[in-house]
Amino acid sequence: ALLMWIVGSLFAWGASRGSTLAMLLPSVILYLQFAVFDRAPAGLGWMTASGGMLALGISALALQSTGEVGELRDPGGRPLSKRSWALTLVTAAVVAVAAVGVTSAAAGLVSEYGNLSWRSGGSGYGSVGGGIAFNRLVDLRQRILSPSNQVLFRATLGEGAPPASQIYWRMETLDIFDGTAWRPSFGSLRNYEPGQALGDPLNTYRGTTIEVLQLIRFEALRSELVPVAGIASEIQPIPDGMRPSVFKVASNAALIYPAGLSTGDTIQVKSTLPLYEADLGALASGPDGKLTPLFAAAADAGLFTATPVPFTDTSIPTPDLDFYTQLPDDLPSAIFAVARQRTEGATTDFERAWMLQYWFRDSGDFTYSTNVSTGNGALRLAKWLSDPQSRNYRTGYCEQFAASMAVLGRALGIPTRVVWGFTPGTVIEQNGVEVIEVRDTNAHAWVEMWMEGAGWVRFDPTPRSDFLPESITAGFDPAQFVSGVEPGRALREPRPATPGRDFGDRLDDPLTDPTDSGSAPWGLFAGVLALAPLAIPALKRLRRRWRLRRIRRGDITPVWDEIVDRLLDLGEPVPTSVTPLELAGHADSMLIPLAIRYSAVVYGGRSGGAGANDLQIVEEWTRLRYRRPQRFRAALNPRSLLRRR
Repeated sequence: ALLMWIVGSLFAWGASRGSTLAMLLPSVILYLQFAVFDRAPAGLGWMTASGGMLALGISALALQSTGEVGELRDPGGRPLSKRSWALTLVTAAVVAVAAVGVTSAAAGLVSEYGNLSWRSGGSGYGSVGGGIAFNRLVDLRQRILSPSNQVLFRATLGEGAPPASQIYWRMETLDIFDGTAWRPSFGSLRNYEPGQALGDPLNTYRGTTIEVLQLIRFEALRSELVPVAGIASEIQPIPDGMRPSVFKVASNAALIYPAGLSTGDTIQVKSTLPLYEADLGALASGPDGKLTPLFAAAADAGLFTATPVPFTDTSIPTPDLDFYTQLPDDLPSAIFAVARQRTEGATTDFERAWMLQYWFRDSGDFTYSTNVSTGNGALRLAKWLSDPQSRNYRTGYCEQFAASMAVLGRALGIPTRVVWGFTPGTVIEQNGVEVIEVRDTNAHAWVEMWMEGAGWVRFDPTPRSDFLPESITAGFDPAQFVSGVEPGRALREPRPATPGRDFGDRLDDPLTDPTDSGSAPWGLFAGVLALAPLAIPALKRLRRRWRLRRIRRGDITPVWDEIVDRLLDLGEPVPTSVTPLELAGHADSMLIPLAIRYSAVVYGGRSGGAGANDLQIVEEWTRLRYRRPQRFRAALNPRSLLRRR
């Protein structure tokens, strides 16, 4: 506010005194400061406008006090003015063109993250008070990473602990997604009491676990949250250590030290660490105690060796998990389509989670990189997942992958939450004792999904192997073992209802060639087309409303008609010799689930299968795949209105 008052005062003073420089210079400096931090690419239009404003300012300065004359004379002996309109305009034009050209050429020399150091924080953290503090969000926002490689804490493990390279250090769970970020819910806190269990049944893993004793000394970590290997179960008093009575326990099982951690603080904690790998056979089994279809097929191929052993602990009732499936009401329908598409053919939640994690981590479709161009906006998740033209398409770091997989999990109805903490640290030897050093570069986020009978199971979708333990999904592509799905694509193609019957036998109805002579009912639309271009979008809107009513009654055919009409209006080829599935595969994989259901109804004799959400998927596909000018031209194209039905 003070800065704005100063700039405004200088502007008013310059206006009253006739000083253009006082009016212009502070505002330009302030604008340049705002323009270089957290900026998205301005584009040629904005740069041209800024260059024009700069040229006008220079013109005002140059033409100030135009009545003054100098010592120069024209051929007639008359004194020449010190200011020249022609020279001023030429100078202004040169300045404007040069400003745009230089800005475009030198844009890469100015960091898009600006020159304010507090704007830079690795995964949302930065140096604070001689240490490193972390925010409590995991989101879709891509920011500059500037880890300092400082040691956050050192830990030693008790006897019988698993290898340090397999231990994730857990801080807390995040269970609310607001459309951009995952954050913790405001749960209750209670004082720690010795002998009282820290974790409630909701956070209890029902499979194989091991107790881990850990002695932790904090170095540069500044936080109220205490990192724990698993779920804390007991705080043990030690000489010169932190007193257990000062700790609080959150409802999400996070361990809280209200005073905040400082260098030299020491704590000894006993925790319960799940051993997911030991329960892989149980997780891959169905209620009948046998491997589910995906894993049974992989076992037959010799790629899955775990033995099916169902979970037997049924003493803990399944809690109400609806809270962990909530998503924003305005979440794009394309995200639901992507989630269904990537898990098509899976029969259990574990198979779906396995397929999602494989897609993110092991398929090669995603790239781990901190060298991302971010600007100041969060990812538009649907575009980031589906549109190769989107910024940083499927490229990011742990926050984006964990946040995205968690959203897709909830889109499938699987209770899901995000966990943030640290990956396994580096083991060093001090005085003959193995010590784990965890640095700020180990900051990480992953996903937990609720599996019936087991509880919360960890999945790590980040496609980077140099600091992560081996994924439980590594080894084979699950799409190879889903019935009817081609390797590398988790989609099940429909089969003809009658042997020997081909989809192409009936394509002349939904995919009639619009160029067929004599097929267009010109007489019917001649009068309406005379009102083009306004009548054409209006007719299409009425057609869409009529189709929406049919879709709400469960009719899938209007959805496919809408897809075909949009392709025609966009100038895309719609040949008569392809199946609906082939056409959808050519247009966009987002449409393949619709093509499958349409083919099952039209050619397989099945019924129903449509909903209003299907038309939203078509709308989202059009918006994601085609730019606004293309969509505008398509809206005015009458081709689909002339197609024979």
